[in-house]
Amino acid sequence: MNVKNNSRIRGLYLFLIVLCMVFTAHVNVLNAGWLFGKLTEERKHAIKEEVQDAIRMAETLSKEKKYDEALRLLFDAMYKEDRTQLLIALDSDEKFPMVAADEIIKLEKSLIYEDQSPLMQLFRDPDFPLEEKLAYISELRVLATKWRLNREKVLFRGKYNGTLVQLMTSPRLNQGEKFDVLYWIQSTIQKEYTSAAQRNQIKKDIAQLQTLADQKLREHQYVEVFLLLSEVEQKLRDSLLYAQYTTYQQVDQSIEGYLQADESPLMTLLKNPAIPITKRKEVLAEVRFSTSLDNVPIQEKYHGPLVQIFSDPKISETIKTYILGLIVEMMKK
Repeated sequence: MNVKNNSRIRGLYLFLIVLCMVFTAHVNVLNAGWLFGKLTEERKHAIKEEVQDAIRMAETLSKEKKYDEALRLLFDAMYKEDRTQLLIALDSDEKFPMVAADEIIKLEKSLIYEDQSPLMQLFRDPDFPLEEKLAYISELRVLATKWRLNREKVLFRGKYNGTLVQLMTSPRLNQGEKFDVLYWIQSTIQKEYTSAAQRNQIKKDIAQLQTLADQKLREHQYVEVFLLLSEVEQKLRDSLLYAQYTTYQQVDQSIEGYLQADESPLMTLLKNPAIPITKRKEVLAEVRFSTSLDNVPIQEKYHGPLVQIFSDPKISETIKTYILGLIVEMMKK
C-alpha cells in the first residue's frame, strides 16, 4: 500500500482533533503578538527540526516496544505540521513538508505485520472468521473509550493482553488516535488477511440475500426486503467488496417498488399533490424524527410500512436515507 497516499486519509475524528488544536494555535499566536499567518524562515526551519527530532525519538521508542510513547510524539508532530501549514496558507501558497503522518502509518503498519502478541496473530490468521475479527475490533473500540481503566489489569476477552490492548488503554493517546490505530488494523485485515475461501462464501451469502430480497419485494414484504438488503450492505462493508456489486441499484429498485405499492394513509398523504409540499415535508420530518428516538409516540394515523421501516434498528441508516431522498423527490413531481 502506498504510504504517501494513505497519509492523506486520516479519518474524521483526527480532523476534528486537528481543528481543535488549530483553534488553540490561533489563540496562542495572537497572545504572543505574532503577525497572524506570518512565520519567519527561521521558525519554519526550527519546526522542521522539531518534527525530525520527534521522528527519531519515536523510532527509538518503537524499537523498545514503547508504542504509545512513540505514537504520542508522532501525533503531536503531525498536529504541529498541520498548524504550521494552516498559518502559512493564510499568507501564501507555500506547502510545508508533512512527514509525521507518514511515520504514524509506518509505525501502525509495523504493528499489524510484525507484532507477535496472540491477539495480533489472530488478526493475521486469514482463516479466522472475518465477522469475529470485526467483532473484536468493535469491542476494542469500546475499550478505547474507557480511559480510566487500569491498563495493568485489563485482560481483553478474558485472555488477551499485549501491545494492542495496552495501546487501547494508554492514557497517552486520546480516543481519536486509538481509533486511528484500529482503522488501519481493520482495513488491513479486510484487504490482506481474509482468505479466498471466506471471500467466496461471503459472495455466496450476498447472492442468496439478494435473491431472497427480490422474492420478498414481489410478495410486498417491504420491511423484510430492506432488512435483507441491510445485511448485504453490512457484508459488503465488512469484506470491502463494494466494487463488485450493484447493490444500490437493487436498493433503488426496491424503494421505487415500495413507494408505488404503499397505499397506507401516510403514503397517500405524502403522494397527494393537493396538499402543500411544505406540509408534507413537515409530516415526513415528524415521522422520521419520531422513529429515530425511543418512546416518542407517533400519531396512529401514520402507522404503516414506512413507520415500520424507519423504526427498525436493523435496517441501515444509509437505506433509510435513500428512502427519505426518493420520497422527497416523489413529492416534487
